[in-house]
Amino acid sequence: MVAALLCGGQAEAGSEADEAQDRDAWRALVAFWFGGTDETLQHAGRALAAAEDPLGRALALATVGLARARNRDPVLTDPFDELEQVLRGRDQRDPAWWFARTLAAEAALTCAQVDRALALLPDSQVPSPWEGTAVEVLQRQLRVRALAFGGRIDHARHEVDALASVATTHDLARLAAGLRALVLGNAEPAGADATHALVADVAASPVRDDHVGRGSLLLAAFGAVATGDVRSAATLVLRAGGDASLSALTVVDQALGLELLVAVGELDGDQEAVRAWASLAAPLAAHPAAASTVLRIRAREAALLGDAGAAVLLAEQAVESAEAAGRAVEAAEGRVVLARSHLLARQVKEATRTLREAVSVADPGGHAAVRRSASQVLSTAGRRLPPVSAGGWSVLSPRERDVADLVLRGLDQHAIAQSLFLSPGTVRSHVSRILCAFGVGTRVGLLSAVGPRGDDPGRDPDDLTPRQRDVVGLLAQGRSNVEVAAALEISVKAVEKHVSDALVRWDAASRFELARQWLRAEAAVPAPPAATEPSPAGA
Repeated sequence: MVAALLCGGQAEAGSEADEAQDRDAWRALVAFWFGGTDETLQHAGRALAAAEDPLGRALALATVGLARARNRDPVLTDPFDELEQVLRGRDQRDPAWWFARTLAAEAALTCAQVDRALALLPDSQVPSPWEGTAVEVLQRQLRVRALAFGGRIDHARHEVDALASVATTHDLARLAAGLRALVLGNAEPAGADATHALVADVAASPVRDDHVGRGSLLLAAFGAVATGDVRSAATLVLRAGGDASLSALTVVDQALGLELLVAVGELDGDQEAVRAWASLAAPLAAHPAAASTVLRIRAREAALLGDAGAAVLLAEQAVESAEAAGRAVEAAEGRVVLARSHLLARQVKEATRTLREAVSVADPGGHAAVRRSASQVLSTAGRRLPPVSAGGWSVLSPRERDVADLVLRGLDQHAIAQSLFLSPGTVRSHVSRILCAFGVGTRVGLLSAVGPRGDDPGRDPDDLTPRQRDVVGLLAQGRSNVEVAAALEISVKAVEKHVSDALVRWDAASRFELARQWLRAEAAVPAPPAATEPSPAGA
């Protein structure tokens, strides 16, 4: 039955469940799959009341989670604490328990409990007893969604690459395309063109009127908005939602979809449209899955209406709520909304600090869309973000690359300023960003990481004593005096004396110049000739 649901079939509810005494759990799943809100709630409640064994209770509790995800008024008790207890220690190699964990994780994610969903998923190190089936696709796409919505884009990208072939086999190519759009859209800028193509592919496909069909449209919409294509995203959301309230969707997706529609109104400065969409989102505020999103919607509305103070307060609450639920993507979006609100209140420092915090959280997980959005917001205030730490040349601006090249050629701050017609302060700012981009704290560290530039051959190492050569060689690796002393088993004062003497012998003005000359001299030493095979005797 599950395979039939995944592949778009109208499975007979309960046809596989009679012997297991869990007909209502399966009926709840079918109702959820095809958008039946009241039916999902009714059957989930019956399943919970009738469950007689641990597996039946696990399936019933999972369907209760699905019912909560669909109902604006979560009348059923949150099932996930008990669900974790029932699943703890069960044999994941058993197909039934493996499926129960997957269904539980799906319920948690549709209730916007991202960390819980990842914890409930079957262990990825345990071979799937459903390998090669549509059920395996359900589990694998679920892991990708949870990783992506948790801001772990690099991990999600690795997982989504392995999903495409098995998804195509089971006629789930549009689901895989939507997932890929979500992941690539949130990844590095180079993924934007591929994301747009995937979004167009999903948009051009017939819409399946079930959880998979609506999900494919939504995933593509979230990928589009990550690249800044809010209008295409809004169109996809409206197709998935079925009506103006987006009532065909789960509560969290209704809220996220309405936020996208509010964003389009923001883009056009259409206060009436923003108010209309925000009013549809207001009834969702009491639902735990939608609370942080509705707060962001209210913050956007307040900002558009010019109430900066209210916008800041609401956006701060939205960030706190999203972080508490492990919803990293939403927390990042909340920080972007908060920064815009700060700018509206003329609080530039607060906006800058907020966005720097956002990228410091997002960068390690490969969530590049946050940096793109943050950079756009700060540019309106004439500010810039620090580059990606250890991102190298690719994250520097053309002017920063010019400055870096001159630093590596040995020019000091004033000489660089004169050469590039910049102020010394601007040069200092560029240098700090360059050091950050290469993940080093000093110019010597930059030399060690990148190597010097220029045509000069460097000074002759033979002009130094053997011990001075040892010291300068370690300095050129970015070592401090203390580290050099420890490596050579001499005192720090002895290191300082050797550095001072080497400066004199090489007529160098600084430790940086010592390191640069040393590295230039190393580069100038020709490589030894390649060894040749001895000629055969008598040749």
